[in-house]
Amino acid sequence: MKFYSCDYVQKFYLKFMDHISNARIQFCCIGVKGKTLPYVPLHDSPIQTLDELTELRRNIVNENKISPKDRQYTDTCASCRFYRLDEWNESDKITDIGLGMYPAPCQSKCCYCSSAHGEQRKKFFHFSKAEHGEYYEKIFETLDYAKKSGWMSTNVFWKVASGEISIHPYKDRITKIINMDAAMWHTNCFIYDDNIAANLIANPKSIVYPSIDCGTPETWQKIRGFDNFAEVKANLVRYSATALHHNQIYLKYIILPGLNDNERDFIGFIELVKSLQATKIEISPDDNKVHSDKNYREKSVKAAAQLFFMLSINSVSSYIGRFHPDTQSKIVSSVRSIVSSLSQTQ
Repeated sequence: MKFYSCDYVQKFYLKFMDHISNARIQFCCIGVKGKTLPYVPLHDSPIQTLDELTELRRNIVNENKISPKDRQYTDTCASCRFYRLDEWNESDKITDIGLGMYPAPCQSKCCYCSSAHGEQRKKFFHFSKAEHGEYYEKIFETLDYAKKSGWMSTNVFWKVASGEISIHPYKDRITKIINMDAAMWHTNCFIYDDNIAANLIANPKSIVYPSIDCGTPETWQKIRGFDNFAEVKANLVRYSATALHHNQIYLKYIILPGLNDNERDFIGFIELVKSLQATKIEISPDDNKVHSDKNYREKSVKAAAQLFFMLSINSVSSYIGRFHPDTQSKIVSSVRSIVSSLSQTQ
């Protein structure tokens, strides 16, 4: 049967992506401005939490199948770009878990991170066990119960993006729950972490996923606020040597016009990619500006196309991530223009 839905609901995703004091679980973190995502509160009883989550999911799927004019559960979903008409299969097990709850510490001061500066830094990064520990415990109790009671798929995939995992106050608790499951570790690689390395060895589907965003120490310091590019590259080399295969090193490059959209940074980044033999490269926009600033968006398109082309002629595959579909099309057209202009000069 064809009906409107999304992967997040049908494949049974769990997302902990909110301030910890809100104590709730969602199926996604996409969101639509001015609307609330479907969620259930975290109860003291993990059974009650998971039962309510299952009921909410059932109500969402049933409402999706009839598409009523007045939606009780899926008003936000119907406005989302990932909501689509398809022949859906439904998983009866949790297949994907996102850990992005905050506050959680991060030592980096990324220039494009709205959470890394001023009062926002305190809100997102300043963890207090006395204030926040109770809520973290509820999450861990729910996840422990779900895993031990068969709620999770044997192929469950974890995305760990709660602050910086290598300095997280609950790092050991998180890595113990994940254990040998496949995981994507969103780390800045300031620190080489033995727990992450052990997981890379334990599961060939696990990934280290840093955002590098440059190819020179000077630009790195401007973006991150730290002069430690050499150490980060060395830690990536260690992860690469530890990993079972090169697909486990996944690098991102966020385009920042006027800062890292130059040939020197592109060349340095490509040299790093080749030294790691990394095979998964993502080119992404600065979400804070690219959607609202036309001039910034046009510069981002040009830079993304240039980097994509330079990677391809160096036999490195990459993909365009997080840009709006219309902008992705413009990047593809720009790449074709680069290829065409070069062929005409030869």
